[in-house]
Formats: sequence, structure tokens, C-alpha cells
Amino acid sequence: MYKNDEILKTLQEMLAVLKSNSSKAVDANEDVLTIEGLSKLTTLSKSTIYGLISEKSQTKSTNPLPFHKTGHKSLFFLKSEILDWIKRAK
Repeated sequence: MYKNDEILKTLQEMLAVLKSNSSKAVDANEDVLTIEGLSKLTTLSKSTIYGLISEKSQTKSTNPLPFHKTGHKSLFFLKSEILDWIKRAK
């Protein structure tokens, strides 16, 4: 389990990544998903998700899976980006 300070630091890093990498305005109420949350939303296994975000997959895909990464190697996903990704795949 994370200590409160570690959780706060991770959340601050996630916010910094979103602010620096996002070309759109980030809504403070935006749903942020962990890999487990993404797996539940999409019914994809965690190993499939890791495969989709691999460097090799990202460069070959015409519709790469949108993801964000903090300095602690934590992955997170914005629900709105994932829903758009799913719509583009249809």
C-alpha cells in the first residue's frame, strides 16, 4: 500500500503530465483510469493493454492507445480519450 505522501506525489505528477502533454484543456473532473480501470472498462486483459502501449505497437498502429505516464512508471488513462479511441476503432 502507498503512504499518503506517496499517493499525493503520484497525483501531483499525474496532473503535471496532463498539463504539459495535453493539447486540450484538462478538466479537473476528468475521469482518470488505472490499468485495472481500463481493463474493466474495455474488458481487455492487462497483458493486452501493456502490449498495446508498447513502443513497437504505438509506432505501427494507426490508432494507438492513448496513455500517460508519471515519473514513477505509473500509467494512467483519461476516460474521454479511451472512449474516443474506441469510437475511432469502429
